[in-house]
Amino acid sequence: MKKLLTITLIAILVLTGILVARRQRVESQNRAVELVIDYSMLREFEQDQLLPQLKELGLTTVGLEMDNLEQLATDGQLSYYQGHQVSGLTAQLTELPELSSGELYLSSDNQQLLEQLEEVLAKRVTLEPVGDKGLKITDYEEDLLEFPLYFSEQKIELFSELGLQIIPRVPAEIEPQQLDSLLAAVEDSQQIIFSGEEVVGYPDKLELTAQQLRARGIKLGMIEPFIARQDGSGALARLLDLETVRAHSMEQEELDFLGIERTVARYLRAVRERNVRTLYLRPFDEPEDTLEFIERLVEGLEVEGYNSAEATPFVDLGEQLDLKLGLVALLVLLNSLLLKMIGLGWLYVVGSGFLLLAVGHVVGVDLSLEILALVVAISLPCYIFVYLINKVNVPLQLSQVLKLFLQVSLASIAGGLIISALLADRRYLLQIRQFRGVKLAFMLPLVISFAYGLFANYGDLNVVKRKMTDFLEQPVLWKEVLVLLLISLGGLIYLGRTGNNPAIPVSATEVLIRENLERILTVRPRFKSFLIGHPVLVLGIGLAGQAKKYSWLLLIGLIGQINILNTFSHLHTPLLISLIRVGQGVVLGAIIGCAVLYFLAKRKY
Repeated sequence: MKKLLTITLIAILVLTGILVARRQRVESQNRAVELVIDYSMLREFEQDQLLPQLKELGLTTVGLEMDNLEQLATDGQLSYYQGHQVSGLTAQLTELPELSSGELYLSSDNQQLLEQLEEVLAKRVTLEPVGDKGLKITDYEEDLLEFPLYFSEQKIELFSELGLQIIPRVPAEIEPQQLDSLLAAVEDSQQIIFSGEEVVGYPDKLELTAQQLRARGIKLGMIEPFIARQDGSGALARLLDLETVRAHSMEQEELDFLGIERTVARYLRAVRERNVRTLYLRPFDEPEDTLEFIERLVEGLEVEGYNSAEATPFVDLGEQLDLKLGLVALLVLLNSLLLKMIGLGWLYVVGSGFLLLAVGHVVGVDLSLEILALVVAISLPCYIFVYLINKVNVPLQLSQVLKLFLQVSLASIAGGLIISALLADRRYLLQIRQFRGVKLAFMLPLVISFAYGLFANYGDLNVVKRKMTDFLEQPVLWKEVLVLLLISLGGLIYLGRTGNNPAIPVSATEVLIRENLERILTVRPRFKSFLIGHPVLVLGIGLAGQAKKYSWLLLIGLIGQINILNTFSHLHTPLLISLIRVGQGVVLGAIIGCAVLYFLAKRKY
């Protein structure tokens, strides 16, 4: 059986290597990052004259919003008067037509602008020309002033002369049928970023939106969900055959709070660690700060091997279904062999394999691969705990402790790579699909391992029941209550800080510590790994061999191994970054754990 187990493990590693190598190649070849400045904010800060300098520094693109009546008035292209505002005024406004409270008068010297407004507004309101310089809207409502109308030809011409690309910002109020005529005005655009909380066409006209974008060869810029979740963006990306790039943006207030250095670091982190390829930028208050910001951002990208250019979607990884199904079969075989080795009968082992096949048939390939990835994330730490409980039964030298810790950590890294291989798909790189069951993967291995530890120590269910009964019948001490509360609090924090949207936010102090670590190491290892899980596991391996009462440290130490698997479960993070993060965590955790173990040994003697 051991020979079959070895062959199975080698075959799993080979298939995993092939699948993850393809993903790594696709990620490493996509190095173009598009720098986009928000033009409306640039105008608001009176910095639009900086565009030529920004272009020289490396800016490639301008984010252009549609003009509305308020913006046109701010730009001095027209004036508007509301009926209720002028009804009480006298002779000085005699040139105005007579207006009732529900009417709006538009006035401009630009006849071409008035004709364009008449054409656009006639689809929404009832209007009539007033002389050569005005339009009167008779069924005016307040929200008309902010309704997006069209893309300014003057601005488009300006950007074209400067050699800047345009990313149109289209709000959800626009009907999909209008997209074609709107995008015709910015015909050279290669990417679109919708504004607001949903994409155009959501929920029931997304196919029409996709048709309009496909016809013009425009890709979707999808803002990261933790920045701004746009309903329908994932579905639209699928309809566009994943011709999509991830975009990162910041609010204006965040720039003022963080300053240039930390803002640059945040944008670089988004590119480096989350496969973002479009950076949507806003100006700082002062022109010189805006110039310095762009300059340092471009320099930072170049240092990390990226270049400022038009963003392109990731190359299709392909389904690779034959390789994935082969990997699934091998994992089922491996699990069966391991279950048999720990004493379960063949009937149970074969039954578990058939159960997995049945689940795959019912839920489909994608979901069954996700379920299997979750099974790997849950079962591997349990197998590691079983291995350690049975392995660490005699005192070990420090070198032996370190060797055993590195062995199980390498097993966890292999498990993380298997998860990456099973879910090697562009949808996960773009975070359109993501690994599900994160909290289960964090908690269940600890619960299962704890149960196994009880049976390993007491050997019989009746003994466990008796011990539990004796424990519950003992008088409660305040120190025990305090310990229980601390454990409960630790569990809540442990679960609350996991997942893609953690319930417990990161404190400002921790953010600063993270940034300093990142400044030193470039890629920051996880605190739960190198400060808690890994050092405690090293201590557990070293101390449990000396006294059985320390075996509970092995359970706490599983947190580090679980975190290794969880790191690889962040599938929108580049594979190389995950490997570096995990490797640094293992090394630092081993150093801390060995140092503490050495110190304890010195004190003992």
